[in-house]
Amino acid sequence: MTTSALRTWLAAHDCETGSRGQAVKKLRLGEFDPAGKYGYAEVISELRQGLRYWIDADRDPDAFKHATVLFRRSDRRKRQAIDAARLLELRGG
Repeated sequence: MTTSALRTWLAAHDCETGSRGQAVKKLRLGEFDPAGKYGYAEVISELRQGLRYWIDADRDPDAFKHATVLFRRSDRRKRQAIDAARLLELRGG
């Protein structure tokens, strides 16, 4: 798990990075079911995996944590946006 794993993860989540690729601006984590077995834990777990790849590629964790995370709940049409740092502080991933 190095830079190639990180690139694959970022591409899978339609990530927007800064001009030099050293900071994440937006991540799109897709749709999840908040009433399902895992609830928000799905989003948190996926985000933590991305952070692990980011750190393994020797990038600054704070540059990842400042991203805006976009996801859609299956029970709502509108996307939700939340700071990555806030999600990473929650339990459940």
